[in-house]
Formats: sequence, C-alpha cells, structure tokens
Amino acid sequence: MNVTDRKLIELELNKALKKAEESDRLKSAFLANMSHEIRTPMNGILGFAELLKEPDLTGAQQQDYIRIIEKSGVRMLNIINDIIDISKIESGQMEAFISETNVNEQLQFIYQFL
Repeated sequence: MNVTDRKLIELELNKALKKAEESDRLKSAFLANMSHEIRTPMNGILGFAELLKEPDLTGAQQQDYIRIIEKSGVRMLNIINDIIDISKIESGQMEAFISETNVNEQLQFIYQFL
C-alpha cells in the first residue's frame, strides 16, 4: 500500500496547525499589548482628574492637568482608531500608509505625562 499521499496530507495539516497556533499566539500577544496601551492613557485621565479635586491647586496647575487629560484622551482615541485600522488592513478594506511625526513633541508629551 502506497502511503505517500497520506503522509503529504499529514505534513500539510501539521504545518497548517502550527501556523494557526502561531497566529493565535500572536493575536493574544497583540490584544494584551493593546490592553496595556489603552490602560496607560486611561490611568492618566483618571489620575489627573483625581488631582483636579485638590483644593489648593493654582489655576495654572489646573490648566496643566486639564491639558494632560485632554492629550491622554486623544492618545486613547488614536490607539482605538489604530486598532480599527489594523483590522481594516487585515481584511483588505484599507491600505497602510506612512506619515511623518514630530518626535520632539511626542517625547515632551511622554515627559509631561510621566
């Protein structure tokens, strides 16, 4: 009895299983990373909202905290939009594009946020 065809099918099935397992692992890692990315600006929003309750804040401090809350909200919205865009790219509904960013502005935001 010739089992060559059966062995080839088994090899292909094994490769497909490994690919599916790797895909599942990558998806889980992606979701864990996105969860962390969303929690970070949310913590900034909640933390600075709590600080706004302090009675001895100056007007300038309040404005700084409000600005950080707004930027954190924008950051969270951008992360959520990025997740949606990744889904659209994967489904072929959108193509990826590269754009410029101001690194100094990003570093300043992170410095102020932290």
